[in-house]
Amino acid sequence: MGIKMTPPLEKHPYNSSPIPPDTKTLIVGTAPPPRFSHPRPPHAGPEKDWDADFYYGSESNYLWVYLEDAAGERIFAKPGTSEAAVEDTENLMRGFLQRHRIWMRDVLQTYRRKEGHEFSPMDRHIDLGSKDTEFLDFSGVLDTGRNIDKIVFTSVLAAELFFSKVLAIGATPDTVRDFHQTFFAAKAARAEQTGMQRYVKEFCALELHCRAIKFYIAPSPSGSAWGPDRTTCVEIYRSILFAGD
Repeated sequence: MGIKMTPPLEKHPYNSSPIPPDTKTLIVGTAPPPRFSHPRPPHAGPEKDWDADFYYGSESNYLWVYLEDAAGERIFAKPGTSEAAVEDTENLMRGFLQRHRIWMRDVLQTYRRKEGHEFSPMDRHIDLGSKDTEFLDFSGVLDTGRNIDKIVFTSVLAAELFFSKVLAIGATPDTVRDFHQTFFAAKAARAEQTGMQRYVKEFCALELHCRAIKFYIAPSPSGSAWGPDRTTCVEIYRSILFAGD
């Protein structure tokens, strides 16, 4: 009988990156695929010439494609060109976000995959019930990002974990219950919306740390996710992120 191995504990590789102080909008997801997480062994890390070593850097994730088109500016050189071969992709990503007063975080800080799915990038294969799971310290995010007034989730799961787990850290039971009720009421209202309105309409708003923050749920940029076509996704991201630019 074989010995069962506990899936490795993964640590988020980018959540500790400083949030620029003038950031207005935070894009929030769940966690990167396991090849991005720390410690990198036994994972090889991001695949050179395919992945970028930053949020949404997987070659099968379309967020950066959507952001380029939605903002109407080219972030990267054309793939396959000599310029692309030498560009500093990660710094171009950071520069783009800072120009538009956007930054990124994921709700998971430390996490394990479910047994047998150690190399799966799918959110459903993350073991959210593991005793080792730790979530984002959002109080620290707001202390650093004092101008953040909009949060855009890249999946419904990211939104649910944010309201049920992240905001629950250090909160009273009554406050946690209120966060749950807010999420499920907003989710029910969102289900009544159709077309682009399901995404571009504000999901909900909360007063956090003496600050009004608006929340949105955008289409998942994952290549395996079901959702609107590329053109519609670009229009949605443009409406949510760049309408005021």
